[in-house]
Amino acid sequence: MTEERVVLTELKDGVLTITLNRPRKLNAMSHEVFAALGAAVAGASADRTVRVLIVTGAGTTFSAGADLDMVREFSSLELAPETFRATLRNMQSVFDRLEQLEKPVIAAINGACVGGGVDLALACDLRIAVSDAFMMIPEVRLGIIPDLGATQRLPRLIGVSRAKDLILTGRRVGADECLAMGLVNRVVPREQLASALTEMVADLKAGAPLAVGLAKQAIDRAWATDLRAGEELEAQLQSPLYRSDDVREGYAAFRERRTPKWTGR
Repeated sequence: MTEERVVLTELKDGVLTITLNRPRKLNAMSHEVFAALGAAVAGASADRTVRVLIVTGAGTTFSAGADLDMVREFSSLELAPETFRATLRNMQSVFDRLEQLEKPVIAAINGACVGGGVDLALACDLRIAVSDAFMMIPEVRLGIIPDLGATQRLPRLIGVSRAKDLILTGRRVGADECLAMGLVNRVVPREQLASALTEMVADLKAGAPLAVGLAKQAIDRAWATDLRAGEELEAQLQSPLYRSDDVREGYAAFRERRTPKWTGR
């Protein structure tokens, strides 16, 4: 890998791997990284052949968070507050669009995951971490707060008390503790990361693409609605699925005891 492209993409067998490619800077996120990541997400959204996304970092670090040049820019007294907020909202929107993809996204946490790196991992649906990885949300120790979604997504994932523990102390959390609190789904030895990803991807691709995407949408919206409204949403999303080609294929494959051939239609 070279560092000429700050984000690398590779599409193989329906899996799009997005790699933050600044290993010499611990995959710190700059404006260029956000722009490239946003373009990759847009491409994945428009490409029907993409079934699953994997987000990871080059080398042995997932991401050290915000690039120091960007931090200095944001700290400038000459930067108008409205300009700062507009810039930040644009950055937040990249993670929002990643989260809203109707395709499952896996964060392959291959090492240190700090600050904005945690925000990126939280915008993914599932997280696999290597055993020597760690997470840390150190913003309060720098005089700021997390601003790319962690204060909103983390409590929904692990609960308010645990989220306050991690955010208000800024302490370092090892992979096993992350697993125990539900912050990651699996922890594997570094040499087993590729095989664990292959296994998880296979499980995700076993489901019908339309059904997986709409199930993800229903789960994500559960936090913003009550039970009855959520059940109505399920009914609305389910109706077109029962009329899809995939549902007919799914039941036919079940009866015939074979693997279904999904078309996403």
